[in-house]
Amino acid sequence: MMTSNASLSGNDFEILSIESGTAKTTHIFGFGGLNHQALVFEAKKNMYRSSPLKKGQAFANVSVDFKRSYFPIVRTTYVTITADLVQFGNIPDTTLQQGFYQFTDARDSKNRKTIGTYLNSGYFESNQIAYVFKKKSFIPVRIINGIENQNERYNVTFLPPSTKREKFIKRSDLYLKEEPASFPNHDYHIGDAVKLLDIKYSTSPTGIIIAIGADKAIVQTGVFSIFSVELTKLQKIESNLAKNSQ
Repeated sequence: MMTSNASLSGNDFEILSIESGTAKTTHIFGFGGLNHQALVFEAKKNMYRSSPLKKGQAFANVSVDFKRSYFPIVRTTYVTITADLVQFGNIPDTTLQQGFYQFTDARDSKNRKTIGTYLNSGYFESNQIAYVFKKKSFIPVRIINGIENQNERYNVTFLPPSTKREKFIKRSDLYLKEEPASFPNHDYHIGDAVKLLDIKYSTSPTGIIIAIGADKAIVQTGVFSIFSVELTKLQKIESNLAKNSQ
């Protein structure tokens, strides 16, 4: 079953991603579980939880798929709702639409428990490409939505070459390699020359920021020397001194 929630006409819109929500019910000897209408409603709520819409956004080309599994005494029904996430206009608005606040509980689908309530943070944006820094390497991820739960985690999906799928990542473990519009509470930028106040990070006391995070930076102090350093343990080098250090 497929329908269209938003009218896609003209050229003042962009499809940002494909979002989905799932739910299932189990009947034993025909008893128990949810009916089809309630099952679709649960799947829709799960999609709203994982992808709450912001101002100027809408779901379009919504499809509903059913899958049934039969065993001697047990019947399980799965429903999956998928939709295109559409952005109208050229100016993104990070404000959630009013109707989505009731659905903004982050769920860990693997462990089936509530992670916390999503909060507008202003650090990362929906569909932004960010990076996880592991073993001196950058792993690309896409921010699924630009709001974080109360544990300061973002729901992300890993991009090739990584084979991982969706996961909740701490805000402090995410970095940008392109200059962000702004990060609250600090004024460090990619390309800044900095002094390392804690020498344990490197034998060199100075370096260059090559990626920036909410409260950490990736600093390169040599050809093969790259470190994740807390911003509180960095000090900007004045521009005239920066030229001398380079």
